Amino acid sequence: MRRRALITLCLFGTAAFVALLHPVAGLAICIGCLLISLKPDVARNKAAS
Repeated sequence: MRRRALITLCLFGTAAFVALLHPVAGLAICIGCLLISLKPDVARNKAAS
């Protein structure tokens, strides 16, 4: 979980710099970050059952 949060944070930072030159590409990176960070953790759901 912590690794995924760090990757998401780094990608958001990258998206900020990319958005300065290519706003649509920056937005696409942000959407990709949200998909990664909001994806449910399947391994934990199986362990809880």
